[in-house]
Amino acid sequence: MILFKEKHVAPILNGEKTQTRRLWPHGCRVKLNSIHIAKTAMMDPMSAFARIQISDVFQESLLDITIDDATAEGYPTIQSYLDTFATINRLGQIPTREIRKIRVWVVKFEVVECMRF
Repeated sequence: MILFKEKHVAPILNGEKTQTRRLWPHGCRVKLNSIHIAKTAMMDPMSAFARIQISDVFQESLLDITIDDATAEGYPTIQSYLDTFATINRLGQIPTREIRKIRVWVVKFEVVECMRF
């Protein structure tokens, strides 16, 4: 299972969001080619909205994000993505020198089954 914010459901189902970056301090939680349920709430089985297959997974600095990556995350600019990432992860305002230190897991995926109609 991979959790997403409700606002990401439509972009994922429409194929506009095909990447996610995660702070997983204890290592990557997904494996290449594995299939996971995408949900919006941990304990609510009705929050499942898709099955996604992992097409790539690697670690990088948060500052390595490109405009193509931001677009694949569902955002029009790198800054809009970074602002949302900071909000979701409760990081506050992040100075550029600190962003460079943040390591994230990049998970690329594709929807293999839509569970909402």
